[in-house]
Amino acid sequence: MQMGILMTKKLMYGSLFGLLFMVLTVAAEAVELDDVPVLSAPEVKDLLERHSDVLLINNLSRIEFQQQHIPGSINIPAPEVATSPLLRADDPRIKIFYCMGLKCAYSRYAIKAALKRGLKNIYWFQGGIPEWRQFDYPMEIDPDYAAIEVKKLSCEQILPLLADQQLQIVDIRPIWLTGVQYFLPGTVHIQMTDLDQKLHALRRDRPVLISDVTMRQSVMAARFLIRQGLTVKGVVKGGMQRGLQMGCPVETKPAKSLSGWRTEAP
Repeated sequence: MQMGILMTKKLMYGSLFGLLFMVLTVAAEAVELDDVPVLSAPEVKDLLERHSDVLLINNLSRIEFQQQHIPGSINIPAPEVATSPLLRADDPRIKIFYCMGLKCAYSRYAIKAALKRGLKNIYWFQGGIPEWRQFDYPMEIDPDYAAIEVKKLSCEQILPLLADQQLQIVDIRPIWLTGVQYFLPGTVHIQMTDLDQKLHALRRDRPVLISDVTMRQSVMAARFLIRQGLTVKGVVKGGMQRGLQMGCPVETKPAKSLSGWRTEAP
């Protein structure tokens, strides 16, 4: 009985400590980014038109950049900001980081990496592509990719596919996500920023099902794989967050990771 009480207390204190750690971590991140000016879409457009020495940096994957980006952007995926030769601490140019809007963490982590490298004149276009498009500003869009249709599959449609031993389930979420994560059974994890370089790991003679957390990147991943000649059955409709709610079978770890799956943020 006493042992049970002690174990309960340990779990309770451990949970409280974990919650406190998360709160402090979020607070530290907020403070770290407090000094980075946030720009609106009109302000970004004005800077690009008035200054020739502005670096507009898209922090999404090469795959997503190829399919759509703001004109004049360069692509430095978030995991590569820490080492990219395109960025130097002595570069006085204005550097504007962006990705897919307020819920997109790629530009956040890119800015953190840039600050650690000592880069100056950093700005954050936090609204990213969604805000840019709200103003009907021009976009660079690959029409061939845009024309590729991708099926969004419900759990009811996915369950029969899981019985196929040849099915390759690929989850493309970033490795820095924290908290409990959910994957379909048998999932191979390849984060989106690695997918083009690890394409060889996928069998071209076997069908593919793609998942992520909220279906924010899986459709573009599917279009890329289809363009590469793979057979893509579809993507998890609404991502695994919705898949969990719909009753899809889940596991809390991928069966295999080619991107070094971990739980702590970089």
